[in-house]
Amino acid sequence: MDHDRLFKELLTSFFLEFLDLFVEDIAALIDRTQSPIFLDKETFGELTSDKRRELDLVARVKLITGDAHFLVYMEPQAQWLDNFPEKMFSYFCRLWERHRIRVYPIAILSFRDHPEVQESELAMRFPGLNVLNFRFAIVQLNRLDWKAFIDKPNPVASALMARMKFTPEERPKVKVECLRLLATLRLQPAKSALISRFVDSYLRLTTEEVRRFDEILETIPEVEKQEIMQIKTSWEEIGEQRGEQRGELKGLRNGLASGLRLNFGERAQNLIARLADCDLEALQQLERRLVPGVRLEDLEA
Repeated sequence: MDHDRLFKELLTSFFLEFLDLFVEDIAALIDRTQSPIFLDKETFGELTSDKRRELDLVARVKLITGDAHFLVYMEPQAQWLDNFPEKMFSYFCRLWERHRIRVYPIAILSFRDHPEVQESELAMRFPGLNVLNFRFAIVQLNRLDWKAFIDKPNPVASALMARMKFTPEERPKVKVECLRLLATLRLQPAKSALISRFVDSYLRLTTEEVRRFDEILETIPEVEKQEIMQIKTSWEEIGEQRGEQRGELKGLRNGLASGLRLNFGERAQNLIARLADCDLEALQQLERRLVPGVRLEDLEA
């Protein structure tokens, strides 16, 4: 499962709603008349290697008190790391070094195991000198009780309940409540589908759990039940459409790869490797240009 993609879509679409739910002090400082500006491809070198890494989500927001701005850096983390505070400090330093404005770092921890509290501080002290006391905000989902969020009118709550603390037996009930809260928010269809897809990705029910889900659904008022079923049906239709498009993309990529090998042999390997990053329009354009006599250099360009 692509945890990064799921969380980036959710947090980009509902950035301020996330801050309202989990970081109220900062949310209260933000000028809502100006939309957050998401910094594209905030890339820095790792401390210990030559690899490069794209920071998860960095937004520039304006204060209500004047012209001052600051960055909000969010780091979704799907697995436990013993050196996590060091990692957060490294990326904090890179953001400060590049932008020289205040940075508010937030970690969103979505792993299911490791119920112990994740450290949120990196300190360096000597006798008589406190060199460093770096701290960051932390939202550790597996330590939050999902029941505390079922009445919060916030789209992020309806999504993230699916990653909070609950027993295996509660899974069908949690999914019902996620969709029930979502139905009350009256979001635009695309945003509603995004949350529904997020919930469905993390709460894929077994056959027995689906039976229990349906039983719980029958106990709620008819109007709410119909709204939940409408959301569910809408997402299923979108899923079918995306599945059809993925099948078309796969077939087109395979056909182009075969054609490139036939025409150019091993010289085409670099271009074939790039096909995985191409969308449907780009692949169709390449297919139209793959004609007898075409040069590999032209296709690569």
